Amino acid sequence: MAWIVLGHTLSSENIFSNEIEAFEWLLSWKSLWLTASPISVDTFFTLSGFLVVYTTLGKFTGIKLLKNIHLFWLNRLLRLFPLLATVALVGASFLNRFGDGPDWGIVAYLVEKCRTSWWTTLTHTQNYMTPLLTWLVVCYWVLAFSLSTFILYADYATRVDPDQTVANLYNSFIRPLWALFIGSMIYMCVYGYGGPINWFLSLSVWKMHSRLSYGIYLIHSGLIFAINNNAVTTIRFSPSTILFKFLGYYTLSFIVAFFAVLIIDAPFSTLFKLLLGGGAKKPQKQETDVESTTKEAVE
Repeated sequence: MAWIVLGHTLSSENIFSNEIEAFEWLLSWKSLWLTASPISVDTFFTLSGFLVVYTTLGKFTGIKLLKNIHLFWLNRLLRLFPLLATVALVGASFLNRFGDGPDWGIVAYLVEKCRTSWWTTLTHTQNYMTPLLTWLVVCYWVLAFSLSTFILYADYATRVDPDQTVANLYNSFIRPLWALFIGSMIYMCVYGYGGPINWFLSLSVWKMHSRLSYGIYLIHSGLIFAINNNAVTTIRFSPSTILFKFLGYYTLSFIVAFFAVLIIDAPFSTLFKLLLGGGAKKPQKQETDVESTTKEAVE
């Protein structure tokens, strides 16, 4: 999650006073820790998918899973709803009053978009129900299938520059390979081959961060946009400047997420467990460090 916030710290900057210098640095190998941040999203997806499957298979097996699949999806939707609804409400009401500046029109546009299509966010249909994007989605899928067919049957390697071929291969396989790498680490740690890596990832200090990761994810974007577009002058690019701003954004998002989870998410989570019949739990056997950390992250 910290890597995601770091990437958004850079990508949300409107302009630098030394654009050429910034561009040259971002093309160098020294910027890899920053420019490679998009794959952190794949780390998040891999871990989230693994944790959902890991915990679900422990509760439901075989035909029982099929009979309770509606409760599974209902539980996931209800768990996501309180914080998501809170962030949408704040974004549609308070965010536009947070500040002002030469680029504040960007924030005003986002607020107006949130006010008119907030319901698509709460129903997780924003990619399909937005009027201007509905027909684009259809066209996109038609184009995607057409391109995939063309790529499968065309021999690009004989007609393009080799460097472009390498770039195409990299962009095509980097994300699944990264997810495979993360999955391999999980497998090694679960089965006792993690060594110091498993010890480090099993430290109790990460429990708080994993519990707040969803809240940080929802909150940090609005904070970054509001603060950046409130500026009246451009900043000079440097790695230390980006890192300093990232530490500020992450710390502020962590604090806000902590209180949001404490006041909103945790009470609703307990209420939903009671309503769905999962409030009372039987005594369980002592859990391993990996199982304890896994369940804490999901909750």
